[in-house]
Order: sequence, then structure tokens, then C-alpha cells
Amino acid sequence: MSNTGSKAGGFFAAAVVILAALAVFLVSRFEVYERTVREGPSAELQSNTFYVLGEWLSQNGHPVRFSPRWAGIKNLVPQEGGLLLTASLVNWDQEGESLLSWVREGGVLVISVDPSWYTEPSSQDFLNLVIFDTFLEGLGLRIRGPGMMDDEEHPAESEAGNVAPFPDYDPGFSLALLEEGTREFRPDQGDLILRDGWGDICLVRMALGKGRLTVTGSCHFMYNEYLDDDPNARLSWELTGASLGAEKPAMLFVRGRRAAAGLWQTLRERGNLLPPVVSILVLTLIGFWTVIPGFGVRREPRALTGGTIGGRFTAEARFFRRYGAYRVYLEAYLRELRRRGQDLGPETEEPEAALAAGKPINSRKMAVYLKNLMSALERI
Repeated sequence: MSNTGSKAGGFFAAAVVILAALAVFLVSRFEVYERTVREGPSAELQSNTFYVLGEWLSQNGHPVRFSPRWAGIKNLVPQEGGLLLTASLVNWDQEGESLLSWVREGGVLVISVDPSWYTEPSSQDFLNLVIFDTFLEGLGLRIRGPGMMDDEEHPAESEAGNVAPFPDYDPGFSLALLEEGTREFRPDQGDLILRDGWGDICLVRMALGKGRLTVTGSCHFMYNEYLDDDPNARLSWELTGASLGAEKPAMLFVRGRRAAAGLWQTLRERGNLLPPVVSILVLTLIGFWTVIPGFGVRREPRALTGGTIGGRFTAEARFFRRYGAYRVYLEAYLRELRRRGQDLGPETEEPEAALAAGKPINSRKMAVYLKNLMSALERI
């Protein structure tokens, strides 16, 4: 027992010494240093154009929730006093009045009109679009798309452009104020009429009851890549955080149908895609190369030349000898002699008796039997 214990202790001590020596070698020979790995934008940032604005609001006491679809006023949580809606996602026939009622009770509503929905409506959207126009007319507004503006209205378009300090409005969207029944706009009550560098109205905000309603095109000035500019940041804050009260500080963004990043984007965030992509391409190329049929001048297959009859017989004999199967030869020769009707007496009786006995036949007798039977076949 003590001998076994001493051996185990010796092995343990040797293992400790080896590990210690390896650790010393690694520490003395290798250097550990930090490396900065650059990572691209996250999948959430790329799929959500309002992500940065949402983080900014959340850090300043205004919790933000995002949704790809509009499920109605009833799905707003009690703390959500702000709402940004993409116009194409709302059934304005059924929900237009309920949204106005919600604004009058203190809600802050921003309606973002997506230009593609308005300028190129599908057959399903056409009726909803007409009802939305009626909704805006009730507010004293009318949309003027790119096709509704005259070139003479923008004589300096190529020179002036949309320059600072104007925010980045939707360039394909503008509004007009209806002359009849137009309400009086009062900036002291929170009303805003914002124009671009050409004087076109790009955003209108009006006070309704206790709340505020804003109509504009796509909210480029709220997008992640635009918030670095002061005019965009100030306007975004004014329409969201600055308009929300302490009782309902949260805001819901119904941001449309933009899809989240897929598998390739997720893989790209995890590392370099070049090695696996190159490997896949090489394997695909090799696979196609192996199955593509040959082309050009057809080459006749080379005839396989066999050995001589004697050489093949010798190889076969070696094979049967290795596995002790010479009896196969005896059976074949005897079967051929019977087929030819030959009865050679002792030359066939002795081998038949040996086979019938089922006992091993020594090599010397086997050689004699085979020689006699082969001679008999040659004489026939």
C-alpha cells in the first residue's frame, strides 16, 4: 500500500514540476497585449432608424418603446404620452377621430407621411389615402408632393439647397395651408410652421386641446446618422422630449416595416466573413469541377492488357494454395470429365473417394491428383 502511495505522490510531484516549468516558459517567451477590435454598428442600430433618439430620450427620463406595426390607441401603456406614427400603417377611417380625441386629452402625436405610400399608392391603399387627405383637410392642411410643385417655385434649387441651419427634412414632401377655414396659428401656444431653404412648408405642429399634433414627411432629422447636426437634434427634442409632461413621459415609435438584420449581418458582427466565404466558393468550384463532363477530342480508352495464360493460372493457383482451396480444382476437373462421359477408372476414383471422405488432402497427393486429371483432360 505504501509503495503504491509513494508512486502516486511521485507522479503528482512530477506533473506539478512540468506544469510549473511550462508556465515559466510561456511567461518568459510570450507577451500578452491588448488588441483593439473594431466592430460595426449593431443589428438593432441598423434595423431601427430611431435607435439613437430612443437611447437619448430614455437617458433623459423618457422611456421609449418601438413597434413595427400599429395596434390602436388601446395598446398604449398609461405612461406613454407621445406617439410617432407612420401614416401608411393606420386605418384612418376607423382611427382618425380616436387619435384626435387622444391628442385633445393631452397626447403628443407626430404623423410621419412616407412618400412612397403617398405618391405611388397601391390599389388597396388608395381609399385609405383619400380618407387621410380628408383628415388633413379637417386640420387645414394639404400635402404637396413633388409632382404638385412648379419648377419656377425653386429657381435657385441647384445653388441654395437645404443648407444649415435648416434641419434635414424629407425633400419630397411639403404642405400647404388651406385658405378657407384655416385656423389661426399661434406660436405662443406651441404652434410651429417650419420651412426649408426654398420656403416650402415641411413641418406643421398645432396645439389641439391639451395636446399637440405634428404632420411632416419622413423624419430624416430624427434618424441615427442625422442627430449629430444641431438643427436636427434640437427639432427632434422639441417634438418629443420637450413636449412630454411628467405624468406621461414615455413615447412609442411605430416605425414602419423595415426588417431587422438577417443571418449574414449577424455573422458579420461576430467576425470576418472572408475566410468562410472563400472556403465555400472553393468547395463549390471543386464540386462543380468534379461533375462537369469532359469536352474536346474524345480519347479512346486504353485496352487493359492481361498477362499470359500461364501467369494467370499461376496467380490463381497461389490464391487457392493460400486459402487451402485446391479441392475446387479437383471438383471442377471431375465435373468436366463426367460431362464429357469419360470414365478413366483409378485416375478419377481415387480423387472422388478423397473428396467424399471430406478429410484434408496433403499437398503431395493433391499434386498427383491434379496432374492425372489434367493429363486425362488433355487426352480427350
